[in-house]
Amino acid sequence: MKWSVPALTLLSLLGAAVPTQACHHVGAICCLAAPPVEMVEKVVTCYRPVYREREVPTTVFRVVPREVVTKEKRTVMVPEYRNEKRTCTVYETVPREIRETHKAVEMVPEYKNVKQTYTVYDSVPREIRETHKAVEMVPEYKNVKQTCTVYESVPREIRETHKAVEMVPEYKNVKQTYTVYDSVPREIRETHKAVEMVPEYKNVKQTCTVYESVPRVIRETHKAVEMVPEYKNVKQMRTVYNRVPREIEREVTHCQRVQVTMVDPCTGCCYTVCRLQPVVEKVKCVVYDCVPSQVEQTVRVCNYKPVERTYETKRIVCERVPKKVEQTVRVCNYKPVERTYETRRTVCERVPRQVEQTVRVCNYKPVERTYETKRVVCERVPKQVEQTVRVCNYKPVERTYETRRTVCDRVPRQVEQTVRVCNYKPVERTYETRRTVCERVPHQVEQTVRVCSYKPQEQNYEVRKVVCEVKPETVMRKESYCEMVPYQTTVRVPVCGR
Repeated sequence: MKWSVPALTLLSLLGAAVPTQACHHVGAICCLAAPPVEMVEKVVTCYRPVYREREVPTTVFRVVPREVVTKEKRTVMVPEYRNEKRTCTVYETVPREIRETHKAVEMVPEYKNVKQTYTVYDSVPREIRETHKAVEMVPEYKNVKQTCTVYESVPREIRETHKAVEMVPEYKNVKQTYTVYDSVPREIRETHKAVEMVPEYKNVKQTCTVYESVPRVIRETHKAVEMVPEYKNVKQMRTVYNRVPREIEREVTHCQRVQVTMVDPCTGCCYTVCRLQPVVEKVKCVVYDCVPSQVEQTVRVCNYKPVERTYETKRIVCERVPKKVEQTVRVCNYKPVERTYETRRTVCERVPRQVEQTVRVCNYKPVERTYETKRVVCERVPKQVEQTVRVCNYKPVERTYETRRTVCDRVPRQVEQTVRVCNYKPVERTYETRRTVCERVPHQVEQTVRVCSYKPQEQNYEVRKVVCEVKPETVMRKESYCEMVPYQTTVRVPVCGR
């Protein structure tokens, strides 16, 4: 912005110095010679911006707290107590024994031996030979001459000049005035009246019914059927398979690494690569054949026999017996008492205070600088190279190989066995049960109950609250402004000679 006014002045002077005579006829040839140009110094007026400070009055709104005391009337509910006699119904629990007869159907097991025929499948091993055909890819290598283009990198240094504008900081100290608020504590005393409930205790005699548990032993006789185990030895024929080893030869195909020389088509360099080539070998292995054999074994068989037994049980039954007991009960009554107490609280008031501080202000000034840089550029130069490349081609070859595998055939066989079968027979039985039933018997009881009722009462209270008011205040503040200042400078202007 500092050079815009002189540049405009220079352009206006150049426009005025251009000769006014020109050739305006179409097709005419201008034979006049160009006049000479001279550089003449002239004094021009330019303007530059200057930043200055000034004090301006500003209106600031401040919050001023103020305490307001008001009197209010409130209605308070005061409790009143009185004794009333009431008749209540109390239920007593009386136990009673009930005997009941039940009929039930029990399932009694009956066992018998039954002969059954089962089909058992035996596994018989059998060897199967199979012939397979497979196509294998056999590699063939041959040398081929090829011409490749190789690019070489040639470095070259380039120097460049750059211009940049840097912002240089300038610091200066400026004094400013601030308003700080200090908190000043102040103690306030207040008097309050309150109604407290003071407890009063007295002893009252009451008659209560207490139930005592009296234990009683009951004996009962029960009959039950128990299953008693009986063991006996039984001879059975079983098929056992024995493993018999047998040595066979198998053809196993595995991969073998073979070194192959290759040429990189981009760089023309030779390198060695390991490739996998399939190889078939004969390996001896052991195969186990399952040979069945009949073996007679003695098996211990368990059978259950029902036996009826009688046993006696004892159980304890607790009966509840009522009993009258006179007890002394401590009764608490509350009496209202009015009391006066004083409280203290601290209130903080905000007091303004002017503080002058020195602030460091930073301004940035543009400075033009020139610097030189160097960078290296790599250029790719092509070059023709003749190389011998080893080319691998795969040729399909058909081969035949034989495999062996063992297959197990399932052969059915009929076996007769004796099975113990259990059948349940329903039998009806009668048994007697006893149970205790508790009955609730009502009776009337007269009791004295303390009843509380609330009575409205009007009381006066003093309420204090803080009200904040907003007051305007005029403060002088500093502000920065920009002013254009004229100055004289000498410039060289081109002028055409006459």
